Amino acid sequence: MKYLLVLVGFLNLWSCGDSEEGGNTNTPPLPTLRVADAVIVEAASSPLKFTITADGTVAKTITVNYTITGITAEPEKDFTNKQGSIIIEAGQREFTLEIPIVDDIQREFDETLRIDLSNPQNAKIDDGRAIGFISDADDIPVESLDEEGYITTDSHFGYKRVWSDEYEGHEIDMSSYNFESGDGCPNLCGWGNNELQLYTSDPQNVKQENGKLILTAIKESLNTYSSARMTTKGKQSFRHGRIDIRAKLPFGEGLWPALWMLGENIDNVGWPSCGEIDIMELVGGEPDVLLGTAHWGTSPGPSTFVTGKKKEAENFSNAFHVFSLDWTDREMIWYLDERKYHTINYSQLSGQANPFNSEFFFIFNIAVGGNLPGPPDATTMFPQQMEIDYIRVFQLEI
Repeated sequence: MKYLLVLVGFLNLWSCGDSEEGGNTNTPPLPTLRVADAVIVEAASSPLKFTITADGTVAKTITVNYTITGITAEPEKDFTNKQGSIIIEAGQREFTLEIPIVDDIQREFDETLRIDLSNPQNAKIDDGRAIGFISDADDIPVESLDEEGYITTDSHFGYKRVWSDEYEGHEIDMSSYNFESGDGCPNLCGWGNNELQLYTSDPQNVKQENGKLILTAIKESLNTYSSARMTTKGKQSFRHGRIDIRAKLPFGEGLWPALWMLGENIDNVGWPSCGEIDIMELVGGEPDVLLGTAHWGTSPGPSTFVTGKKKEAENFSNAFHVFSLDWTDREMIWYLDERKYHTINYSQLSGQANPFNSEFFFIFNIAVGGNLPGPPDATTMFPQQMEIDYIRVFQLEI
């Protein structure tokens, strides 16, 4: 019996010792690391600052590696300090990582990069990825101008070009385009806006020459006008990306040129459920005011829309400008000559169905008269042309 009691006592001692040395429930859990998004204005000549936070008790010194990857910001050209280690001392809960930004004089889109945390010691990672935004504030450099106006490069870091038309040669590429004709009747008389023009595919209204696509609005007789309307429906449609369109615009009371997009599913869901993105609109009576607009809503019915305006010092008919859209799964940003002037975040859709993460096709046209621009008057000169030098569609590589 005494041997049994000795054995039980030994087992009790062994069990207590194991609890004290290997199963101590008072040991605090490892702190968790997270990193927040960061924003900087390039012209400020300050670093981009990422804040890394440790949630919980930092009982021991924490080390963690970081890697910076350019999304649309180019390593060495736009930022440096691409990788390294971070140390958070015991008792601290926050570390600020500074990424030097290279300040240049090139006007460009706002650029993005990504930070990834890895290989933590004395911690675990909860949210180890964040985005850095570099906001541009440069003026127009000389190299962004030619004798006709503003011009952009034909490639951009972090993007691949998925479609473009430079309008070389004398034939319009009908593998990419359709012509719409007539007055919209019987389904959409006056093209939904009581417009006056008849659209045609006649060379006097639309042609390609001297490296330009040229749409022309003509006054045929009293209150009778011809013009052109082209689409890429069923031939070229896209979801998200950077879009650059270089064009010179018509002007005059009653004219309404537009470079815009509609959801490819319009035949199934109708407008405005399909969504509409107006990359460029101009009401000819205000030839120095650019409009960028998006429409959405439920078909059939009126749309909800938000418009941004950009007023220039001179008419858009005097030189070529580049009208751009930066279109992502979160937002749309409108640019004029690579200077941001309007943003719509999808949170602004107020719970309505979001059509902007679907495929869209392009429309180019010059409307005459109608509800928005009003009719031409005695001051309106004809013919009026919209010249398009190029359209380029880029999508992110990562």
